[in-house]
Amino acid sequence: MTKIGVFENVLADLKDGFELINDYDFENTLLVDYFTSSQDFGDLKGVEKYDLLFIDIALSSNSDLDGIYLIKKIKELKGIKIPKLIVITGQTKINDLLREHQIQDVKVTQKPFIAEEVVKLIKEAIN
Repeated sequence: MTKIGVFENVLADLKDGFELINDYDFENTLLVDYFTSSQDFGDLKGVEKYDLLFIDIALSSNSDLDGIYLIKKIKELKGIKIPKLIVITGQTKINDLLREHQIQDVKVTQKPFIAEEVVKLIKEAIN
């Protein structure tokens, strides 16, 4: 099974889409966990249990870390396997923002959720 973590404060935007692609494209072989804030996850060293993380850049004000700083904290972890990271966002200038924060080696997909694109990103990450 492929384990995926999704950091998204508005789960309705993504949960149905992930359930559909899991059923239709992956024969229910994806195990997807959802987190509405950075602190919902707990100790970030736990990311090593995941193959892939989708991170919304604009996590709610209820989150201790927004998506940018969550990605930075994950990338700073030492001694563990860092999963593939995919930014999911509605921001049009996300690549500029990532460059400004010197964040590299992450894929980006836009909201609203485009199933075919997310399926392609998941397949690339797990192969």
